[in-house]
Parts: sequence; structure tokens; C-alpha cells
Amino acid sequence: MVDMMRRFELYDALFYAEQRLSRAVLQITALQKRRSALNVRFTTVQEDEDECIRLLAGHRLMIVDGVLDMYFRYCHRKRREILKLRAEIAGGTPEVENSDGESDMATDDEEDGDVD
Repeated sequence: MVDMMRRFELYDALFYAEQRLSRAVLQITALQKRRSALNVRFTTVQEDEDECIRLLAGHRLMIVDGVLDMYFRYCHRKRREILKLRAEIAGGTPEVENSDGESDMATDDEEDGDVD
């Protein structure tokens, strides 16, 4: 009975992690569209003599770049979480691909850079 409840909790966590990942991907798509529009605006105002307008456009572009970076990192963490949950449900060990495409056994500490 306890095993059945644990399995249900794993499926529940997997479902919510996948939902959050799909929402984050939608946000990335919207932010990329926003970034391309801001990039057009930024290149247009580079010829403007008013420095305030140029700086404002540059700052807006940097903010969107920063938010996009945060969403990319969030999606990467969620993807790793989903892989770990699927492996736990299947009864195996969680193999997670690193940025080079190689598999390794990663822990949460290694993902966040908290390894001593």
C-alpha cells in the first residue's frame, strides 16, 4: 500500500513538473518574440542622437536577455527533474545528460554548482 502511494506521488510530481516545463517553454517563445522586436527597436535607435533613448532600449534588451537566461536555466532544471522522476518510476537509476550530450549521474548539488 505504501509503495502504491509513493508511486502515485511520483506520477503526480512528474505530471506537475511536465506542466511547469511546458508553461516555461511557452514563456520562452513569447520572450524570444519580444526580444526580436526589442532588437529591431535597438538597432533603429542606435542612429538617434538622444542618449537616453539608446540607453533605455539597450537596458530593455538586457532585461529580456536576463529573463530568457533564467527561463532556460529553469527549463534545464525541470528537464533533469523529469528525467529523475521517470527513472525512479521505472525503478532504474537516473541518468542525466550534461551539456556535452554525455550521460552522467548528477545530483542536485552538482546541478546548482554547490559542490565543494
